[in-house]
Amino acid sequence: MERLEGVDLWETLHQMLNVRKEDPNYYDFNQEEFTMHVVRELLRGLDFLHSHNFIHKDIKLENIVMHKNSSRTNPMNDTVVMIDFDTVEPFHGPDVPKIEDILGTDNYIAPEAYFGKYSPQSDLFSVGVVAYKMMTGAFPFPDTLFDDRPGENFVGHPKMAEIGNKVAKHKINWKCANLHKHKEAQDLIQKMLHRNPDKRITVQGALKHPWMQRSIAMEHVLSPKHSVRRKSLNYIAKPSGAILHSSSSNSY
Repeated sequence: MERLEGVDLWETLHQMLNVRKEDPNYYDFNQEEFTMHVVRELLRGLDFLHSHNFIHKDIKLENIVMHKNSSRTNPMNDTVVMIDFDTVEPFHGPDVPKIEDILGTDNYIAPEAYFGKYSPQSDLFSVGVVAYKMMTGAFPFPDTLFDDRPGENFVGHPKMAEIGNKVAKHKINWKCANLHKHKEAQDLIQKMLHRNPDKRITVQGALKHPWMQRSIAMEHVLSPKHSVRRKSLNYIAKPSGAILHSSSSNSY
């Protein structure tokens, strides 16, 4: 695998916050534009993963690396890379047996997952949490909801059912100024965080959403270096270890 140069998204956001405190005009992009960049690339990566019948199950800020293409680049030109694939599992349709152990990270886990019902829609929920955090600076759910103890994270335990129901019923704050200002962003995030996985937007639907379509249209302007360097997800690994990239549009 290639070496990644950079830090995870959690650290990136903290670094950007510290830089903006020193110089509010240091970056020539805003919070919404950076969120669009990350969400767009996550959706493209998940589209590829899901098309091969796999789900990630642990999308979170710490499992997203902002791979720098040089020693000092604009974060809008960083390659968004999903990591930590030890939770990845195959998914062959809604009739697959329930998963016994509940995997993932508090605040990112979809409500249905607490009952063992993982699906590609569970990954979309996690992306919604990432987007909400990037836009508002806060998580959509309070930490107090997740009061389970070690040894309780398996399907059928009363505490898991309790947390799953609390997450599903919790009223998310949609009155945050930054969301209220960017209605398209709010609309897509709401669709990704829908409590019912059957009504939650799909990855293809998310990519066709007006917010993402605007991001795709502006990609070469807002992230010019990233657009040029974007790697195809379709490649052939040579015996020598070299990677041959094709010109497929299915990339991130």
